[in-house]
Amino acid sequence: MTENCEAKYAVDERTLFYLPHCPNCLTNNLLWSNWRPQQMKNLVLINNSFESLSLSKPERWLRLDSGYILDILPYAKEFQLEDDYETHNVFNDLSVHVFPLTSLPAEKDSFGRKKKHQHTKM
Repeated sequence: MTENCEAKYAVDERTLFYLPHCPNCLTNNLLWSNWRPQQMKNLVLINNSFESLSLSKPERWLRLDSGYILDILPYAKEFQLEDDYETHNVFNDLSVHVFPLTSLPAEKDSFGRKKKHQHTKM
């Protein structure tokens, strides 16, 4: 990429994103850009745990920059990566997130409609 797209990158084929310690707003932008089941199924994210994030702060605060993360949480399959690094707590919260089409709601359901996006920047 030659320019900063603030993670507003739409995918049309299986794509792996490696985002360790990435600000929530960037992950949120990536989800927003792919907020249709036919696109979500192509995302594979290695980033901070969505589950941990959802437990870290009150929902009203998380909605400010992480609304799409919270909304996809029930449909995501999360696989925590083992923290077996020599220095602990460096990558202690990494997970792989996938979004199988069979777990996503049908296109006609509310999930398929892209919500108004609040522009989030770092």
